[in-house]
Amino acid sequence: MELPVWGMVASKMATTLRRVRPMRPQGVILVHHTDQDHLIVWLYDADHAGLEEHLQCQLGLLRLRLKRLGVAELGFGLSDDGRAWTLVARVNPQPLQTKAGRDFFREMLAENLSEALREVEVMAYVLSTLDPEEAVAKR
Repeated sequence: MELPVWGMVASKMATTLRRVRPMRPQGVILVHHTDQDHLIVWLYDADHAGLEEHLQCQLGLLRLRLKRLGVAELGFGLSDDGRAWTLVARVNPQPLQTKAGRDFFREMLAENLSEALREVEVMAYVLSTLDPEEAVAKR
């Protein structure tokens, strides 16, 4: 699938998750793509009520974290009401031979991505509350 298509799919997913995931507004969904033997990762925040600057900061930090984990972004989308977002990415296959190894890798990846979402949200919030002029003056 081409990148613009992934963006449209991500927007639809954000709208759907906003409706069906009110009790778990943030998370990670992993899907094994059997044709090409890689994982498709959906990261989402289904109840984002922050400012545009907060969201941009959060996504910038998340994208840096994903790059460090070797995860390639495929697309990004906002829900119809703009309060939820989904980022879809691809994880290349790992050279693991056993089912237990592959399962362990998926569990660790999901935990790393969930932790990244939590950390990025906190960092973005802190950064969005700082006054840039005040932060420079304190140096």
